[in-house]
Amino acid sequence: MTINQILATVREDIHNRYDYALHAEQVDAVLDTVIEEHLGKAEMLDLVPVLVERDASERLEEMLLDGSVHTLHRARRIVFVNRSNRIMAELAAAMTRAVAGTSALVTVAATDENVASDIKLESVARRRSLPLTFEENRERRALNSADVTVYLDEAEAHDMGGRREVVWNIASTENKSGAEIDALADDLQARVEELLAELGIVAPQIAAA
Repeated sequence: MTINQILATVREDIHNRYDYALHAEQVDAVLDTVIEEHLGKAEMLDLVPVLVERDASERLEEMLLDGSVHTLHRARRIVFVNRSNRIMAELAAAMTRAVAGTSALVTVAATDENVASDIKLESVARRRSLPLTFEENRERRALNSADVTVYLDEAEAHDMGGRREVVWNIASTENKSGAEIDALADDLQARVEELLAELGIVAPQIAAA
């Protein structure tokens, strides 16, 4: 591939990451400036795409943090991880979707089939009308990684990447009574709502009849 072809791929990746939040023209303006800067002083062209990706991302992140820059709505990417209990991650994801709607893109980490069932938590999901959609996180590109990766067990390997990691350490459902399971689900719901509030996403208010 030529340098221009590689830079075109970088441009596409950057747009995939930031077009949720910024106008395409804003993203292109930053990319054009950064590319011109690096091509103008490059001694090794092979390094230019890496440097462009890094510097453009940094400048775009600064724009997102700058209140004077008009931004678009950007769906937050959230991944829940519990490789010892897939259903717990699915329940957390379902709770998040119920609150966030289209304001969040929510997936769970892939697990083995033998941990993809938990009758107690599946019952909670049914009673609370929370659909378990089994949407696995398949994103491998760093530019499209999660905004937040939530590990539900502190023993989990922190290997999913993401811009921010959170550890909740939710207790196992093993040998728990129905009341204890409900309390666990209430705790999980509270943590979900707290996280979303930190991200600026709040549960919709239902008007009184």
